[in-house]
Amino acid sequence: MAVCQVTGSKTTRGNNVPKSNQKTKRTIKNSTANRTFFSKILGLGVSLKCTKRASDIIIRAGGIDCYVINEKSSCLMNDIKILKKRMEKAIIKKNISNLTPEQIQFM
Repeated sequence: MAVCQVTGSKTTRGNNVPKSNQKTKRTIKNSTANRTFFSKILGLGVSLKCTKRASDIIIRAGGIDCYVINEKSSCLMNDIKILKKRMEKAIIKKNISNLTPEQIQFM
């Protein structure tokens, strides 16, 4: 099943409706792909199964680091929550807790 790890979007159900208005059931699959985002805090690539829309959200936020740190934990999916905890531990270990997300983006 194609589930986005960032937004949680799944396949949806709908109807094919021709001119005769004879509806038939169908499933609408979202196009997910494995994409790798480089995390400057962790120093490695993070591979996520996400949609194009989720990928654009991450890029617009300024990268995977800025997206994960600035987003509320209640809005994140389980895989991203685990990633956020790893990033918080790495921030404490590297002693860069006083940096703003913009400064992290240009590290």
